Amino acid sequence: MKALELSEIPQIEGSVCAIGTFDGVHRGHLAVIGKVRETARELDLESVVVTFDVHPMAVIRNIPPRRILSLESKVRLIGELGIDHVIPIRFGRDIAQISAEDFTDRVFFETLNASRIVLGFNNCFGKDRRGDVAFLNEYAGLRRGFRAVSVGPVYLDDELISSTRVRETIQKNDLDLAERMLSRKYFLEGRVKKGEGRGASIGVPTANLDLFHEIIPPNGVYGVLAEFEGQRHPAVMNIGENPTFHAEHIPTKIEVHVLDFSADLLGKTVIVTPLKYLRPEMKFDGVASLVAQIHADIASFRVLFRELQSKS
Repeated sequence: MKALELSEIPQIEGSVCAIGTFDGVHRGHLAVIGKVRETARELDLESVVVTFDVHPMAVIRNIPPRRILSLESKVRLIGELGIDHVIPIRFGRDIAQISAEDFTDRVFFETLNASRIVLGFNNCFGKDRRGDVAFLNEYAGLRRGFRAVSVGPVYLDDELISSTRVRETIQKNDLDLAERMLSRKYFLEGRVKKGEGRGASIGVPTANLDLFHEIIPPNGVYGVLAEFEGQRHPAVMNIGENPTFHAEHIPTKIEVHVLDFSADLLGKTVIVTPLKYLRPEMKFDGVASLVAQIHADIASFRVLFRELQSKS
């Protein structure tokens, strides 16, 4: 997906807007997006969410948080919440230097014709993060009859929900808690790239994923659903370094064996939803032991998957 320059943002006649990074589209984000949608309906205006292709900290401080979602999935998930326009802006050093006043005039008023702006409780925009609710109401409210509102923090079991906390839960393999914070199941997403062909040589072909994001669960074997071309298939995924074949550390690989499926997936986008952590990654004495364990993992997940299907 191509992120837009400011000059490429579409003109909208009247809108209610939110702005933010929205990585993960978690329950805190849902509260902001829901407020935009409801206010737009009340005022008979278009609902708009402005987001960025990268986290601003990647540009401002060169310390990018590891992304939970690709830009494409973030835009898709926000759109599925009933927002009329999701606008991804390319965030570079030029955007980082724009003042809150200039951004407000150029984007919110001259292009999106916003009557309301909704911000998260800790969300700001513009150079030096000056663009908060107080700024908007003081700078624009008197001149334009405009109003900005803030949506308060969202908690789960007395704990603040944030993108940082969601990242931590995924990296600790607490995917049940991540699901509660996200209000959906966590998924991995990537394009199938050419691998070493070792899986096929031992009778268990795998799709090797080149991920569109950075946050992943710990190394290990997982029972998953693999979605591609509009269809979902049970599969077994290995995250790790293939210690049976590699004595040294290598970059982490994401390998997915789709059950009862043999077509070539090279170049296709695959979304993988973990359903069950099966075991940690292990180093085996030889190929025969590895293959036996892989088949045991597959058999175990087949039973589990049938149980899950019977409950759904």
